Amino acid sequence: SGSDRCLLQKISSQKIAGREGTRLIFQEKTYSVLLVSAAGKFSSSLLELLPSTDYYPITTVGSISEAKRRVHESAYDLVLINAPLPDDFGLQFAIDTCSGSNAAVLLLVKNELYNDVYSKTLNYGVMLLSKPTSAPVITQSLRFLCATRERLRRFEAKHATEEEKIEEKDESFLASSIEGTIVTKTNITKI
Repeated sequence: SGSDRCLLQKISSQKIAGREGTRLIFQEKTYSVLLVSAAGKFSSSLLELLPSTDYYPITTVGSISEAKRRVHESAYDLVLINAPLPDDFGLQFAIDTCSGSNAAVLLLVKNELYNDVYSKTLNYGVMLLSKPTSAPVITQSLRFLCATRERLRRFEAKHATEEEKIEEKDESFLASSIEGTIVTKTNITKI
């Protein structure tokens, strides 16, 4: 609830999570995450950078085919792909996910493949990160993804509002047309 969230936002001077002065803050929004990686060590390391206060729920899968199934079943805010995967590299999945959903997508590729993959993903909005990388770079990339997702959210809301206005105008036009037809066919004067 809102009061619980406000209470949790207070900074405590006590030990939290085993570290003096660490802040436990729940964000106003949390982001659902699909983590696609066949490397268990990478997944474990990345999960440590995804606190449940900011990222929840987190779904982890080890193949592109499983990731496709999950994206088809549920909407995710963020999709993180550690390429390559056993059944596919992940490039086309990243492009398809960006094109067919409102998820922000991060594709991690080996450094020597970065430029080639970048040229193929640029026009689709896939964020690309070369490996190896560091925790601070991944954390910063996650923040960029969240900012991108918020921009997409605002666009979705604006688009929905515009569609509602168009529907209202269509309904109003339809009602006026029906009224005009009735008046014309029955020779009733409009009062």
